[in-house]
Amino acid sequence: MPLSRLVKVGESYYHLDIGDDGEIVEFRRAQPAFGTLDFGDENVDVKLWSDAGHQHLFSSNGKLRLPAGKYATVVLKLTETDSAGNRWLFDTEKARGGAGAGELGAFEVRPDETTSFEIGPPFQVKSSMEKHGRDAWVKFYLEGRSGELYVPGAKKNGKEVPEPQFQIISETGQTVHSAQFGFA
Repeated sequence: MPLSRLVKVGESYYHLDIGDDGEIVEFRRAQPAFGTLDFGDENVDVKLWSDAGHQHLFSSNGKLRLPAGKYATVVLKLTETDSAGNRWLFDTEKARGGAGAGELGAFEVRPDETTSFEIGPPFQVKSSMEKHGRDAWVKFYLEGRSGELYVPGAKKNGKEVPEPQFQIISETGQTVHSAQFGFA
């Protein structure tokens, strides 16, 4: 985690000053200006890095009050409830080694302003293929509305959903091979 200008202890913030020789570390109470990060009524668990310190925040209405500053999303966990009342948990933590944050990868929260993102569904499936010897690895992610990538293997009502199946279809429409994806 990068060295930040603020450190949060409980609900209070402190300026962090390190002497030129590195022997003195000084903490002074800070009164940072705040802004709002708005995920649009979504139920989120988010970890952020920023020049205002590491933040791990939860919100059931998508609204988060943060010190003004520059931010990067490290992890976003999104909980959605479908029309049947099932609770789905989608997670960005391991998507493309953390590089799947889309618009949430670098953003700024300004004092007394709201920074808004539309996240989550409707999802688009994004895939890639890599050749490893005689094998081909097909990877896929669910892309949310702000370009954030969620890893496959969502949880439904606290349990992992089974891996999806796939088919390889010939030019004539015949099924050449079918199997089930495996999550690594």
